[in-house]
Amino acid sequence: MKNNTLHKNVVSLIGNVYGKLTVVAYAGRSKWLCRCTCGRELLKQTTKLHGECRLSCACARIEGDLTGKIFGQLTVTGIAPIDSGHNVRYHAVCKCGNVIMPRGCRLLSGETTSCGDCVRRISIKYSPQTGLFYADSKPILPGSNGYVRVWHDNYGHMAGRFAWKLVHGDIPAGYEIDHINRKPADNRIANLRLVTSSENKHNQVSRKGSTSKYRGVCWDRSRSKWMARFTLLGKVTLLGRFDTEVAAAIAYNNYVKFIGHPTALLNTLPDE
Repeated sequence: MKNNTLHKNVVSLIGNVYGKLTVVAYAGRSKWLCRCTCGRELLKQTTKLHGECRLSCACARIEGDLTGKIFGQLTVTGIAPIDSGHNVRYHAVCKCGNVIMPRGCRLLSGETTSCGDCVRRISIKYSPQTGLFYADSKPILPGSNGYVRVWHDNYGHMAGRFAWKLVHGDIPAGYEIDHINRKPADNRIANLRLVTSSENKHNQVSRKGSTSKYRGVCWDRSRSKWMARFTLLGKVTLLGRFDTEVAAAIAYNNYVKFIGHPTALLNTLPDE
């Protein structure tokens, strides 16, 4: 059994107040059980109490108690126990009768407006011409990452994949759905195509943090040259090393045109 008895060399902090926290007991291994002014309890290390870290259970991040307020289909009925991530949670009742414990920050931001189950029971409609999905006649908007997510049969689906299944049937194993114009919110059936993972990667702009702004181009430090290469199904084809970044990008474009790759994105060069 774990022994939480104070060691003779440990200075007791019981009864001390740090910000909104009052130390109520020693929890062992330099940790203290603290009670916030809002009534919730949490563990804090000795160094955290004496440092400049947040000295509350995070309730200070919420402007006042949300009890009694309504967010979409949810009515907040009270404060819930703090979770492992020290997030403020509340008891909330949905109009369908389900009770959930959403984070206060998600209620305030509008990310959580229902229990989720009622959303999954909503009628979903799709327009192949416009690429829009509708939930009970209301358009489903893209999330912060630009992608649209559709709830159906108790599961969340990426809109592009779901649209393809509605029109063409199941997606074969090993294939993905690619947005031809690279706009994830554009789910028109004409903008979707079936590709392999490797082909999908070719329809992407140069990654953030790359040594070059052009696709298929990188800086070869060992030779102080710009290197052009093309990767397909894990096989790398070296196209040469060049004095300028643009020359390497031209070599990459010429190779893509030569092999006639259907999904590879050409580099946009100066004066084009």
